[in-house]
Amino acid sequence: PDDLFEHQKEDVRTILRSNKNFLILSEMGVGKTPEAISVAIGMKAKNVLVMLPKTLRLEWSRQIEQWTGMKPVVCHRGSYRRLNPLFEEKYIPESQGKEVSPFFILNYDTFRKDEYKEILESYPWDLIIMDEVHHLRNSGTKTTKQIFSFLEKQKKTRILMMTGSPIVNSPLDFYTFLQMQNQVRYTTQNRMVWLEDYAYFTKQQNRIKIFGTKNEKKFREEINPFTIRRKKE
Repeated sequence: PDDLFEHQKEDVRTILRSNKNFLILSEMGVGKTPEAISVAIGMKAKNVLVMLPKTLRLEWSRQIEQWTGMKPVVCHRGSYRRLNPLFEEKYIPESQGKEVSPFFILNYDTFRKDEYKEILESYPWDLIIMDEVHHLRNSGTKTTKQIFSFLEKQKKTRILMMTGSPIVNSPLDFYTFLQMQNQVRYTTQNRMVWLEDYAYFTKQQNRIKIFGTKNEKKFREEINPFTIRRKKE
């Protein structure tokens, strides 16, 4: 959209020119949400899954309507009928030739239920947007494990991850995001090799304690092709 600031237009162009999944790590207030919406518009995506903490559903719904002129489809609260809108307000109307917003908004904890994950895996997503992805930094939680499994099946789907707090506790947190960005390159087996490159740590009884980071220049060079980070001026 023409209403974007120049730096936002530049970020959108960078993502659209690439075929990589991206991490948008800009600070709060830079305008990550309009950038993600604009990427979806630029891709002409028909099915966009927006995954986020439940507290952000209304704000994302407001911004999507503001930027696209159409209300997105939003999952129900509670567990019983959570995914009903995906079919009642999106799939069925589309199959009848009606114009429907491509965006479906869903909170992360939906993936805790296996049946919901299986339904979402069967849907043909063109783009997945994950906001405040630092909520998934602990790779050992059920929600994060389920989302890993879900993303693994999205072979042809573009993924955008967004957070203003990329490294919350340690480099291990960031490796979780890298695995989501590229599960072929950043495997669980390669995690220790990556840590040896970029962190000072000890390992005792399968517990890793991080003391600090190293090789920052090399780290930036590795992630620059698929990350965007701007500071609020």
